Amino acid sequence: MDEEQSKAEGRGEMSETELLIMDQFTILIRDLYAFYPLLIRFVDYNRARWLKESNPGAEKLFRMVAEVFIFWAKSHNFKREEQNFVVQNEINNMSFLITDTKCKMSTGIVSDQERKKMKRKADRYTMQTSLIVATLKRLLPVGLNICAPGEQELIALAKNRFTQVGER
Repeated sequence: MDEEQSKAEGRGEMSETELLIMDQFTILIRDLYAFYPLLIRFVDYNRARWLKESNPGAEKLFRMVAEVFIFWAKSHNFKREEQNFVVQNEINNMSFLITDTKCKMSTGIVSDQERKKMKRKADRYTMQTSLIVATLKRLLPVGLNICAPGEQELIALAKNRFTQVGER
Protein backbone atom coordinates (compact mmCIF):
# COMPACT_ATOMS: atom_id res chain seq x y z
CA MET A 1 0.00 0.00 0.00
CA ASP A 2 1.08 3.54 -0.70
CA GLU A 3 0.29 4.53 2.88
CA GLU A 4 2.73 1.99 4.34
CA GLN A 5 5.49 2.92 1.90
CA SER A 6 5.06 6.61 2.68
CA LYS A 7 5.13 5.91 6.42
CA ALA A 8 8.32 3.85 6.04
CA GLU A 9 10.10 6.80 4.42
CA GLY A 10 9.40 8.71 7.65
CA ARG A 11 9.44 12.29 6.48
CA GLY A 12 8.25 14.87 9.00
CA GLU A 13 6.14 16.89 6.55
CA MET A 14 3.25 15.71 4.44
CA SER A 15 4.56 14.78 1.05
CA GLU A 16 2.68 14.94 -2.21
CA THR A 17 2.16 11.18 -1.99
CA GLU A 18 0.57 11.47 1.45
CA LEU A 19 -1.77 14.20 0.26
CA LEU A 20 -2.76 12.04 -2.71
CA ILE A 21 -3.45 9.11 -0.37
CA MET A 22 -5.60 11.32 1.87
CA ASP A 23 -7.58 12.48 -1.18
CA GLN A 24 -8.10 8.87 -2.23
CA PHE A 25 -9.37 7.98 1.26
CA THR A 26 -11.75 10.94 1.15
CA ILE A 27 -13.24 9.72 -2.14
CA LEU A 28 -13.41 6.13 -0.87
CA ILE A 29 -15.23 7.16 2.31
CA ARG A 30 -17.67 9.31 0.36
CA ASP A 31 -18.44 6.39 -1.95
CA LEU A 32 -18.77 3.92 0.94
CA TYR A 33 -21.19 6.23 2.74
CA ALA A 34 -23.26 6.49 -0.43
CA PHE A 35 -23.36 2.70 -0.89
CA TYR A 36 -23.12 1.03 2.55
CA PRO A 37 -26.47 2.28 3.94
CA LEU A 38 -28.17 0.64 0.95
CA LEU A 39 -26.01 -2.46 1.38
CA ILE A 40 -26.98 -2.78 5.05
CA ARG A 41 -30.67 -2.77 4.13
CA PHE A 42 -30.05 -5.26 1.32
CA VAL A 43 -28.18 -7.61 3.65
CA ASP A 44 -30.88 -7.35 6.32
CA TYR A 45 -33.54 -8.17 3.73
CA ASN A 46 -31.70 -11.21 2.30
CA ARG A 47 -29.65 -12.60 5.20
CA ALA A 48 -32.20 -15.22 6.33
CA ARG A 49 -32.46 -16.63 2.81
CA TRP A 50 -28.68 -16.63 2.39
CA LEU A 51 -28.28 -18.58 5.64
CA LYS A 52 -30.81 -21.23 4.57
CA GLU A 53 -29.32 -21.88 1.16
CA SER A 54 -25.82 -21.34 -0.14
CA ASN A 55 -25.48 -18.29 -2.37
CA PRO A 56 -22.18 -17.68 -4.22
CA GLY A 57 -23.08 -14.01 -4.73
CA ALA A 58 -23.57 -13.50 -0.99
CA GLU A 59 -20.29 -15.24 -0.25
CA LYS A 60 -18.50 -13.00 -2.77
CA LEU A 61 -20.16 -9.94 -1.22
CA PHE A 62 -18.93 -11.02 2.23
CA ARG A 63 -15.37 -11.40 0.94
CA MET A 64 -15.42 -7.95 -0.68
CA VAL A 65 -16.81 -6.26 2.45
CA ALA A 66 -14.26 -8.15 4.57
CA GLU A 67 -11.46 -6.92 2.32
CA VAL A 68 -12.55 -3.29 2.80
CA PHE A 69 -12.73 -3.92 6.56
CA ILE A 70 -9.19 -5.34 6.61
CA PHE A 71 -7.83 -2.28 4.81
CA TRP A 72 -9.76 -0.05 7.21
CA ALA A 73 -8.50 -1.93 10.29
CA LYS A 74 -4.87 -1.63 9.17
CA SER A 75 -5.01 2.05 8.23
CA HIS A 76 -5.05 4.85 10.76
CA ASN A 77 -5.68 7.37 7.96
CA PHE A 78 -8.69 5.43 6.65
CA LYS A 79 -10.31 5.47 10.11
CA ARG A 80 -9.52 9.15 10.60
CA GLU A 81 -11.01 10.06 7.21
CA GLU A 82 -14.20 8.18 8.07
CA GLN A 83 -14.43 10.03 11.38
CA ASN A 84 -13.82 13.38 9.67
CA PHE A 85 -16.46 12.64 7.05
CA VAL A 86 -19.06 11.71 9.68
CA VAL A 87 -18.37 14.83 11.75
CA GLN A 88 -18.11 17.29 8.85
CA ASN A 89 -21.34 16.05 7.27
CA GLU A 90 -23.12 15.66 10.63
CA ILE A 91 -24.07 12.07 9.88
CA ASN A 92 -25.79 9.92 12.48
CA ASN A 93 -24.59 6.38 11.72
CA MET A 94 -27.08 4.93 14.19
CA SER A 95 -29.91 5.92 11.86
CA PHE A 96 -28.46 3.53 9.27
CA LEU A 97 -27.93 0.74 11.77
CA ILE A 98 -31.36 0.60 13.36
CA THR A 99 -33.57 -1.73 11.36
CA ASP A 100 -37.10 -0.45 11.32
CA THR A 101 -39.02 -1.96 8.43
CA LYS A 102 -41.97 0.42 8.94
CA CYS A 103 -39.85 3.49 8.26
CA LYS A 104 -38.37 4.54 4.98
CA MET A 105 -34.60 4.64 4.86
CA SER A 106 -33.27 7.35 7.17
CA THR A 107 -31.22 10.14 5.73
CA GLY A 108 -28.53 9.92 8.39
CA ILE A 109 -28.53 13.70 8.82
CA VAL A 110 -28.36 14.83 12.43
CA SER A 111 -31.33 16.93 13.61
CA ASP A 112 -30.88 20.07 15.72
CA GLN A 113 -32.04 18.17 18.80
CA GLU A 114 -29.55 15.34 18.18
CA ARG A 115 -26.78 17.87 17.49
CA LYS A 116 -27.25 19.36 20.96
CA LYS A 117 -26.88 15.90 22.48
CA MET A 118 -23.76 15.08 20.44
CA LYS A 119 -21.51 18.01 21.28
CA ARG A 120 -18.24 16.17 21.10
CA LYS A 121 -16.74 14.62 17.97
CA ALA A 122 -16.42 11.28 19.74
CA ASP A 123 -20.19 11.19 20.32
CA ARG A 124 -20.86 11.23 16.58
CA TYR A 125 -18.46 8.48 15.60
CA THR A 126 -17.14 5.40 17.33
CA MET A 127 -15.56 2.24 16.04
CA GLN A 128 -18.77 0.37 16.86
CA THR A 129 -20.91 2.77 14.80
CA SER A 130 -18.57 2.79 11.81
CA LEU A 131 -20.53 1.71 8.74
CA ILE A 132 -17.52 -0.34 7.66
CA VAL A 133 -17.61 -2.35 10.91
CA ALA A 134 -21.42 -2.52 11.00
CA THR A 135 -21.70 -3.84 7.46
CA LEU A 136 -19.19 -6.60 8.15
CA LYS A 137 -21.04 -7.51 11.34
CA ARG A 138 -24.28 -7.82 9.37
CA LEU A 139 -22.58 -10.12 6.86
CA LEU A 140 -20.61 -12.13 9.42
CA PRO A 141 -23.22 -14.94 9.73
CA VAL A 142 -23.11 -15.33 5.94
CA GLY A 143 -19.31 -15.53 6.04
CA LEU A 144 -19.35 -18.01 8.90
CA ASN A 145 -21.85 -20.12 6.97
CA ILE A 146 -19.16 -20.67 4.32
CA CYS A 147 -17.05 -22.68 6.77
CA ALA A 148 -17.20 -26.46 6.90
CA PRO A 149 -18.99 -28.06 9.87
CA GLY A 150 -15.69 -29.34 11.28
CA GLU A 151 -14.48 -25.79 11.81
CA GLN A 152 -17.18 -24.89 14.35
CA GLU A 153 -14.70 -24.67 17.24
CA LEU A 154 -12.63 -22.15 15.31
CA ILE A 155 -15.80 -20.22 14.45
CA ALA A 156 -16.83 -20.10 18.12
CA LEU A 157 -13.39 -18.77 19.07
CA ALA A 158 -13.54 -16.12 16.33
CA LYS A 159 -17.02 -15.04 17.48
CA ASN A 160 -15.79 -14.66 21.06
CA ARG A 161 -12.78 -12.59 20.00
CA PHE A 162 -14.87 -10.49 17.64
CA THR A 163 -17.34 -9.77 20.46
CA GLN A 164 -14.52 -8.80 22.82
CA VAL A 165 -13.13 -6.33 20.29
CA GLY A 166 -16.59 -4.79 19.80
CA GLU A 167 -16.98 -4.24 23.56
CA ARG A 168 -13.78 -2.24 23.95
